[in-house]
Amino acid sequence: MREIKTERELLARLESYYLFDEIKKSNAFEKKFRLAKKYVKYCLLKQKKLTNAQIARKLSLNYGTVRGWSKQIPHLIRIASQIPAQNLPENFKWLNFSMVGQWQYKDFIKVPIKIRSYNDIIFVLRQLNSLSNNRTLQWKNNFGYISREQAFGYVLGLMISDADKDKNSLTSLRIRMGLSRVYEWNKNIGEALCYCLSIIGIDAKRVKDGKPYNRNLNGKYIWRSQLTSFLAWMKKSCLGLDFNETTTYTEVKMDWVFRSSNDIKLWMLNGIYDGDGCAYIRGWQITNAARPNQEFFNRLLRTFNIKSVTRGPKSIIETKESLRLASFLPIFRFATGKVEKTNLMVKMMKNSGGILRRDDYYKIMNRIVTLNREGLQPRDIPFSIYNEFGVGIHPRRIYTVLSRRDLFGK
Repeated sequence: MREIKTERELLARLESYYLFDEIKKSNAFEKKFRLAKKYVKYCLLKQKKLTNAQIARKLSLNYGTVRGWSKQIPHLIRIASQIPAQNLPENFKWLNFSMVGQWQYKDFIKVPIKIRSYNDIIFVLRQLNSLSNNRTLQWKNNFGYISREQAFGYVLGLMISDADKDKNSLTSLRIRMGLSRVYEWNKNIGEALCYCLSIIGIDAKRVKDGKPYNRNLNGKYIWRSQLTSFLAWMKKSCLGLDFNETTTYTEVKMDWVFRSSNDIKLWMLNGIYDGDGCAYIRGWQITNAARPNQEFFNRLLRTFNIKSVTRGPKSIIETKESLRLASFLPIFRFATGKVEKTNLMVKMMKNSGGILRRDDYYKIMNRIVTLNREGLQPRDIPFSIYNEFGVGIHPRRIYTVLSRRDLFGK
């Protein structure tokens, strides 16, 4: 700890801390700050050999408070004395990456208040230390090498989509993600999140599964990270959200992303779509329940020449070329069930052109009508047609054919 000698130094040190504005929002801040300033005077009076009783009278404090300072210094003094005293560049402040208990701030790094360019992100990432243990080695064997930029992008994407940002104190957040146990492959997403967090220095693991309830009768797989102020910086400066705002109701403010690398943008999309995306093979669409961030997603997709539209709460990719490009990226990374659906959708689309010129055109049309007469739902008919004839037919066309079954029925 570094001794604070003046009130001016106390304030300067606190103001150089990234989360000082959050600390000031506490109802008890003014009282704590007055006590911290009196502690600075207490130290000066101690040097003059005054007794605790004399100091208490001079500072108009309770004797027990002054006597207790010999064992435990005021909260704000403890924080300020741990913050590095070195000067910072404009737009940067100090942030403790980790904590020990409630009092010891550790592993300070320099972070920008506002992301002005992609270089700010790189500057921060270069200060981080990846974790290395048996679990990270297993993740690497399972998922392969992931760079720090890629990991950072994926975590940001999941923070926008499916991951909860739990606030535990004025200065710390943790990520908690619950995914339905209906799909075994959801485990891939949770473990990949933990791996990516470990790459940027944050410990995370799977915890006890969530119990079934009315809206989720199968329960959830749950993963949770350590508490860290770094996630607070990611939420405030990278997502552009206040502590009390959520991506459910507030649009992210992330213009810096559009000036960043394709790695960050792609892996952010992967996190967004692994978390909340859907490969709707029966409608030949890739959708995302993106409200209130539909336009942000559409703009991000356009950087990869993928066209998407907003309908209601969703951002929707539905043109053949854009679906093909989305599959090629790939837009889904660790959600293997969604990857398989997307690949099948693209295969069906690939063989969907020129059906009118096929020699077996009427045979296919007749088969559509027959399958429906045998009880198969229109939305399921394209799969049977693809398996029998190797041709893809858009689900909307199935309804058109059935509406004109007099032309094709036997």
